[in-house]
Amino acid sequence: MTTWIKHWFLSPSYPNDEEKTLRARLIDVFLVIVIIYMPVLILAEIISGKTPPGVIILNFFGILSSFLMRRLLKRGYVRGVGSGLIFTGFFWITWANIQLGTIRTPSASSYILVVTLAGALFGWRGTLYSTLTSSAAILGLILAEHVGLLPTPDYTVTIAQWVSLTSLFGITGGSTFFAMQRLQSSFDRAKKEITERERAEKALQESEANLKEIFETSPDNIFVFDVCANGRFRIKKINAALEKIFNTDRSNIERKYLDEVLDQKSVELIAQNFQKCINTKSPLNYEEHAEMPGRVYSTSLIPILDETGMALRVIGISRDITERKRAEETLQSVNQQLSLKLQEIEQLHNELREQSIRDPLTGLFNRRVMQEMFQREFSRARREHNPLSVIMLDMDDLKTINDTYGHQIGDIAIQRLTNLVQSMIRKADVACRYAGDEFVILLNNTDSLEALKRVQEWRDALLGQAVDAGERGLITVQFTAGIASFPIHGQTMEEIVNYADVALYRAKSQGRNRTIAFA
Repeated sequence: MTTWIKHWFLSPSYPNDEEKTLRARLIDVFLVIVIIYMPVLILAEIISGKTPPGVIILNFFGILSSFLMRRLLKRGYVRGVGSGLIFTGFFWITWANIQLGTIRTPSASSYILVVTLAGALFGWRGTLYSTLTSSAAILGLILAEHVGLLPTPDYTVTIAQWVSLTSLFGITGGSTFFAMQRLQSSFDRAKKEITERERAEKALQESEANLKEIFETSPDNIFVFDVCANGRFRIKKINAALEKIFNTDRSNIERKYLDEVLDQKSVELIAQNFQKCINTKSPLNYEEHAEMPGRVYSTSLIPILDETGMALRVIGISRDITERKRAEETLQSVNQQLSLKLQEIEQLHNELREQSIRDPLTGLFNRRVMQEMFQREFSRARREHNPLSVIMLDMDDLKTINDTYGHQIGDIAIQRLTNLVQSMIRKADVACRYAGDEFVILLNNTDSLEALKRVQEWRDALLGQAVDAGERGLITVQFTAGIASFPIHGQTMEEIVNYADVALYRAKSQGRNRTIAFA
């Protein structure tokens, strides 16, 4: 019950509209007063027995209409309810005076409440219109009473007059209190706004002072140009750094057009960048070379636009980046030199790596890396279930060739053999120099029969590769080979290499220039 009563007396509120909230509260105060006052007045009128029945009935309608208007007020119809309350009050006061037969009653003074409410809700127009209307109503009542159009009045003082006057005093006092509260609230808001404005102005002054200090003490060149209607640019303001470059007092430069200060070539270049900034309506950054030899500036332009998007002025900052550019060029040169050195080191590293894994005479892989490469190929063959063959190849009569024709001819003979083998094996195959006249070739995805066929192709091709020994004639290069294959001859690399060596030994035992597969 208590909650319902509190809710019923709670005035409507609109958080985003303070003015509407104040009007709604004022109207609500009047409606609540009417709702409370009318039953008391009706009771007093009944007790006195002097009040016309029409007035009592009108008071009942006043209560009902107040409840209705308060319901509409809580739904947000502030202006409509305010107008309805003023109209209803005016009608009630006028009709009550007509029923009483005279304006010499407390109800006639209630017109002032209508004027007060109208002024509070609708400003000077409400005050003016309600004053004129109330004045016209009073004048009409006076004339009607003089000519006898109104009922005969009863001037007996009753309790109803006491209630009316007391209520009038209370309503007037309440209205005055509400107005004072609103006035005090306005004063408080004004004081707060003044304080905030003073604080904002102080902050603005401090900000302007800081900006001015930055503007004057900045080592960068800062300038402000006005965009004129004739397409020219007028110097509005420059800072001390730019003043020093012009080598004259800034008063001799500011408020002058750009073409009055600089030469035509410089004006065209600057105007071109300014115009680009204005056309795009966005900041522009660029680098430019000054007339002073070797000086480079980085410039940033910002357009200042009005509410229609037209450019009013251009603000710019220009920084001398000569030393930075020189440092960048030096760094770039050092980077290039370093890159060349790194390439040389990488090339040397590759050469050293090749030298560490390849035989210098034949270009084949040396014995040091043979085991690693063979192990890798064996693992792949085992994983993929592919055959693999190893050929142990021995060059025939190398010692005789060296002893008879010299080591130079012997080296040529070795190169003739290895070059031919390298040209006839696949990229996936591996050829290594095992010893002075011994070589090991690994053929991927090749069984023993295919390996025998491949070796015979090498032998046939070698017939046309005789070595010219000069006056001593031609030397025929021949070889003997042994073959072992995975997986038919063994399951490990060591087994296959060993069996290929055994097959080579057997081939040598049966005579030179032949090939035997392990069996």
